[in-house]
Amino acid sequence: QIDKLEDANTFIDPRDGHKYKWVEIGNQTWMAENLAYMPHVNPPKKQEYGIWVYDYEGHDVAAAKATENYQKYGCLYDWTTAMDIDPKFLAGHWEGDSENHQGLCPPGWRMPRDEDWTKIEVMLGLDPAYDKNASEWDLGYRTACGGLKLKSTRGWLSGGNGTNYLGLSMNPGGYRQNDENKLSSQHHTGLGETGQYWTTFEYKDSLSNPPRKGFMQN
Repeated sequence: QIDKLEDANTFIDPRDGHKYKWVEIGNQTWMAENLAYMPHVNPPKKQEYGIWVYDYEGHDVAAAKATENYQKYGCLYDWTTAMDIDPKFLAGHWEGDSENHQGLCPPGWRMPRDEDWTKIEVMLGLDPAYDKNASEWDLGYRTACGGLKLKSTRGWLSGGNGTNYLGLSMNPGGYRQNDENKLSSQHHTGLGETGQYWTTFEYKDSLSNPPRKGFMQN
């Protein structure tokens, strides 16, 4: 749902006036830029949840917005912040509605579900059922093939640019390395090499480990 279209391909977030590109893919409408909503900003080593700008170490929102990385890649969020839910769910199971969850998205938009990414995979010619019996090597090859069509045509290091087949223009904004129980070792990494994207999906890798949050990496 897009309430305020400035032209055929952009909309304005009424919370901060930020302009975003969007693209239609099948029967879905996707933002074609990373989210840049930043009511506050955290240094990477201070806490395990919040909003960060790659390589920015302070608390000043205006200063963070003036950085090249913010203007090019937007913000980095942990899962609970992106979902706009209590940080306690970093270590506990969230039982909210994952079907139509706005999270930190602009009004009229919602967090993507795992099913939304599945539709993207199908459009890329990938069979979601393939995951069930694929080897680790096969899954890596499959992800690389899909990622090639999702990645932007420039900005990726080591010849890693994509074809931007669907118009999502996914950029390599990196991520915040989260070493469990070691806040002093938190750091940003992967700029130019990796993009990671949150979904509403939550799963546990074993009965003894805390929930892990699903993401799509291109």
